[in-house]
Amino acid sequence: MLAWRSAESGLPWCSGGLLLLGLLISMSGVASETFNVRTASTQLVGGIYRLHAQIDYPLNEEVRKAVKSGIPLIVNQEIEILRLRRWLWPKTIKEITLRYQLRYHALSEQFVLLYLSQDRQRAYPNLSAAIKSLSTIKDYPLITQEELEPHQRYRVRLRTRLNIEDLPAPMRPIAYLSPQWHLDSPWFSWLLGSPGL
Repeated sequence: MLAWRSAESGLPWCSGGLLLLGLLISMSGVASETFNVRTASTQLVGGIYRLHAQIDYPLNEEVRKAVKSGIPLIVNQEIEILRLRRWLWPKTIKEITLRYQLRYHALSEQFVLLYLSQDRQRAYPNLSAAIKSLSTIKDYPLITQEELEPHQRYRVRLRTRLNIEDLPAPMRPIAYLSPQWHLDSPWFSWLLGSPGL
């Protein structure tokens, strides 16, 4: 097995790399909180099922500092609609990903939330206000009644996550190694047209 030596330390690169990896992991600590879908439901209005949800986005200090330093964050809200089947696994009939970018605009000293799925944006005076807006999904048109088969049961599920792959290239190795950056919620599911369970 080949092992590269450091010119300064004389240690094999593989040993030094493992030591550095261990140091990074121990310094990063364990994330105390992560994203969480608190409530979600769908309501049939004018032939369209509309989604309502409340999501918790507790950003730890490391992630907050990164945003305030100008590093943009991409948050995905992933939605699936499944048709329930008696003897088979549920069949996915629709998948939707709502993408948002949260960034700090230094010139205006405001936090900007870009709705990448809808090509629009809003500015907020502070990070808390931007996160509060991101936390609410209201009246999102999910699926029409015509797209569904009559007399079938459907389940909706929702999760959200911070997309590490969309971070600037120099940040990705740190984010992959640090639990502080692994922010994603478990799936939250409910029957279509019913309150979330």
